[in-house]
Amino acid sequence: MADFIEAKQDLFRPNYGGVLWTPRLNALLEESGVELTPVAYQETEPMQVTQENTVIYINQIADELDVVAVKYDLDPDDIWTWYFRESFKSVTFEDVVSVVGPWACMMTTLYPMKHVVEQYEAFQTNDLNETPDWLQ
Repeated sequence: MADFIEAKQDLFRPNYGGVLWTPRLNALLEESGVELTPVAYQETEPMQVTQENTVIYINQIADELDVVAVKYDLDPDDIWTWYFRESFKSVTFEDVVSVVGPWACMMTTLYPMKHVVEQYEAFQTNDLNETPDWLQ
């Protein structure tokens, strides 16, 4: 089963546009007096949550379409696992977003995105996502 856990250390080192962004983030965090704990997603081995492998969609008009989507790097295929709001049992969607959100890509939309609706419909009709222990 999948789980979000505390990562041992932050290994994500984006270098987009020729800029090493980690020192800039660390300077901002230090200036603000904020400390971020890195988060990992684990199915078998831990994978650090980053903006490249985890997306949180927040929809303004359809809460049921709020979802955390994760692409587990160790999967052989380009497969995303979708955890819709109603999948969460012992924790709330908001709790997960508060922990995972700073490391993930977060999108807030007025209308649901087409691919999110398609995944939700598949989730509802075929129960494609088995609910992991950490959501129960």
